[in-house]
Amino acid sequence: MAHVSFGLIGPLDVRYSGHSIAVPAARQRSLLAALLLRANQPVTRQSLCAAVWGDSTSDGAETTLRSYIMRLRRVLGPALAARLSAQPAGYQLRLEEDDELDLLQLQGCVRRGRTAARERDWDRSLREFRAGLTLWRGEPLCDVPSDYLQLSVRPALSELRVQLWEGLYAGVVERGRAADCVVPLQRLTEEEPLSERFCALFMSALAGCGRRVDALAEYRRLRKALISEQGVEPGARLQELHQQLLCDDQALAALVPAPRAPAVMTSAVPVPRQLPRGAAVFTGRDRELGELVRGLSAGPDDAAAHPVVAITGFPGIGKSELAINLAHRVADCYPDGQLYADLGGSLAVPAEPGAVLTRFLHALGLDRRAVARDETERIGQYRSLLAGRRLLLVLDDARDADQVRPLIPGSRSCGTVVTGRRGLAQLAEAHLTTLAGLPDAAARDLLRAMAAADRADAEPAAVSSIVAACGGVPLALSVAGARLAARPSWPLDQFAALLAAERGRLDELCYGRLSLRARLTATYRSLADSGHYPDQAAARALRLLGSWPVAGISTAQAAVLLGASPAEAAEALETLADASLLASPAPGQYLLHPLTRAFAADQAAPVPRLPRFSRGAGIRPLPSRAYPVPPWAGIRPGEGPVNSRHPVRAWRGRGVPGAT
Repeated sequence: MAHVSFGLIGPLDVRYSGHSIAVPAARQRSLLAALLLRANQPVTRQSLCAAVWGDSTSDGAETTLRSYIMRLRRVLGPALAARLSAQPAGYQLRLEEDDELDLLQLQGCVRRGRTAARERDWDRSLREFRAGLTLWRGEPLCDVPSDYLQLSVRPALSELRVQLWEGLYAGVVERGRAADCVVPLQRLTEEEPLSERFCALFMSALAGCGRRVDALAEYRRLRKALISEQGVEPGARLQELHQQLLCDDQALAALVPAPRAPAVMTSAVPVPRQLPRGAAVFTGRDRELGELVRGLSAGPDDAAAHPVVAITGFPGIGKSELAINLAHRVADCYPDGQLYADLGGSLAVPAEPGAVLTRFLHALGLDRRAVARDETERIGQYRSLLAGRRLLLVLDDARDADQVRPLIPGSRSCGTVVTGRRGLAQLAEAHLTTLAGLPDAAARDLLRAMAAADRADAEPAAVSSIVAACGGVPLALSVAGARLAARPSWPLDQFAALLAAERGRLDELCYGRLSLRARLTATYRSLADSGHYPDQAAARALRLLGSWPVAGISTAQAAVLLGASPAEAAEALETLADASLLASPAPGQYLLHPLTRAFAADQAAPVPRLPRFSRGAGIRPLPSRAYPVPPWAGIRPGEGPVNSRHPVRAWRGRGVPGAT
């Protein structure tokens, strides 16, 4: 049987039966990379056009895409071309085995290495991480000239390399061979001077060699760099490590253990404590928190008990922080432990329920060899272990109800907190809480806590303007506060002026890894790239709403805007409301959050001005073919209102508030 291999970790590489297949055309490489990144899944035509042409996609891009697919098939040859098939929503590239793509091999190495590390099987862990590093041929997608892929995918691929090095050297240090990794870790900290994870490993290795003074000096170096360049202190893990290094030799010996054999599972049932630390500043959710605490802290036989709680709302509205804070408040009511899982519902590839079940079973003390291979049997094992126990689960960032259902315990004695943006109302057993924006007073308190109270009190008008621009969204307020804290010399009124304009506001609400645009983009992409027509229609509707002149819109008005029937417009708006991108105060009425409006406006191009001609001046307009009707607000063919040359005029007489 002919061997097939595709490579993305480095220059794009295609091999068939040992022979390399060159893909010389740059756009064909971008097209092939986009298909490989979602191998065995349909990739929509819109996503492929974005990967090939980026923002410069023309009206006839999908037609041109078909010719590109045809040329790519010719380059790949008959055997590989047979794997590239057309689907109703786009195209799909099929792999026979995961080993045919180096990215899937690499992800498998990371996954198996982490599993072995949790089981303290360091030999297997090191073997997997070393195997992953041998697959690394260079920077991922280095010869793929697609800005869309470089910005959206390459950072996540580069993160895999960090995880490989981190897993490898953590295992070496755990085996008592810290001296073997001091030099390579020093080189990695020089390449990534602000990486807290590499710094923590380097400090542990130095301490394991008896170089405690050097380890403390490395901590001071990183702390100084973080404060001067990003205005933040080192994270909790590094601070704890620093405190351990300042303690006596007994604590240091516990930090860097001597070599030992892989641990054997004891018969004692462990008590997991997996809750992450909550936010330092948490305000404005007293009513919701009090209600949820009462429901989760009640006994299983209490009629007021809510054993399953679902929290939903706008991206960045604070669902995860409320869930974590709630879990810490009621943790004492669940003495058998707390389990936590980030389900990655906003990512391109969310966590599989079966994999999460395996992690939970390991945390509950079940030997890995005893975990059932069949997912249905695994669910039975999981619910049997939890029966009658008082244990709390936090399932963060769920994709939908189907991802969550296998993870909900069958016993009312356990509590479950679920967060997500979409579809959680389908959990019939859950008490649903939809978060709104913070009240003005709480929003001010959050901003004052992050940006220094004296500055905020000195410019109350500017604080009001910033709070209004953030729309009560805690993530937006946190980003604004972090930027102001990092720039203590900035006048608040000038920063408020930057946020005043709707276009470009999301660019200002970005600091380090905190980005409201990233949250909104993830939700939008989950619709646009889903391959289901109702979701794609909703994504199209969101683009068009970016040019709607007011915050409110009715179903009838949306039908005119979308050029669709009222039933189709209602379905698109309801899908957006289910995804927490719109609010619906009454049937047939919808409201856009100010930040949703800013995001939607960024998805649409500005309306080009048409040339003006003066009658009687001897100047005649050019024939219409010389200046065709320009695309209005990023609308694709057939997406605009009735009169695309004068969009507002098309809405006159249709009951649009604010349209004159």
